[in-house]
Amino acid sequence: MSKSLKSELKDHYQSAKLSEKQLARLSSLQKLNHQDKMAEVEPITKLSHVMPFSKRMLPSWALACCFLLAILSFYLIQWRTEEPWPKADAIAAEVVYNHLKQRPLDFVESDFRKLNQSFVQLDFNLQNSALLDNFIYGGGRYCSLLSIPAAQIRSAKGSQGEYETLYQVDYRESIFGDLPKPLEGESSIVRYHKGVAVEIWVDKGILFAKTHSI
Repeated sequence: MSKSLKSELKDHYQSAKLSEKQLARLSSLQKLNHQDKMAEVEPITKLSHVMPFSKRMLPSWALACCFLLAILSFYLIQWRTEEPWPKADAIAAEVVYNHLKQRPLDFVESDFRKLNQSFVQLDFNLQNSALLDNFIYGGGRYCSLLSIPAAQIRSAKGSQGEYETLYQVDYRESIFGDLPKPLEGESSIVRYHKGVAVEIWVDKGILFAKTHSI
C-alpha cells in the first residue's frame, strides 16, 4: 500500500540531518533568543524591587512632623522679613561711619542750651532725654541721617581720649521706620557696626542715636 502524502513528509523530515555548520548556526540563534528574553525580564525584575518601596507609607507621626516643620519654616521666614525695626541697621551704619571719621566741629560748646541755639539751620530743637544723663556735651556739627538734616553732637573727651557721638534728627516714621519709644514703655535698641554699639530710640518726636565704645 502506498503511503499517504502526510506520512511521506513525516518520514522525510525525520530522516533529514543538519550539517555541522547548520547546527552551529541554530545554536547561535538559540543563544540570541535567550539573551533577548533575559533583557526583557531584567527591567521587570528591577521594577519588582522598586515597587514594594513605592507602596510604603510614611508613619502618621512622620507626616505630622513634616507638616509642623513646614509651618515653622514659614513663620520663621515671615519673622525675618518683618523685623520690628527695619531701618535700625542702616541708621547704626551711618552713625558709626561718621563717628569714626571725626570731622571738625562747627560749634565747640559744652552748654546744652547754647549748643541748641547754635543749630539755627535746623527746623527742630535739640532735646534732652533720660537716656542721656551721663552724656557730656563737647560741641556739634551739621550732618544728615538717611538724607534727613540732623545734628551730630560730640561728647567731651573721655579719660582715655575717647569720644561718643550723638545724633538728633526730626523723627519721620516714613523714613526711619518704626523705632522704640521709651516713654511708651519700649526699651531702646542697640545695633553693632564695626565694633561700635549704637543705641537708638525716639523721644519727644526726636530720633536719638548714640554710640558706645565696646
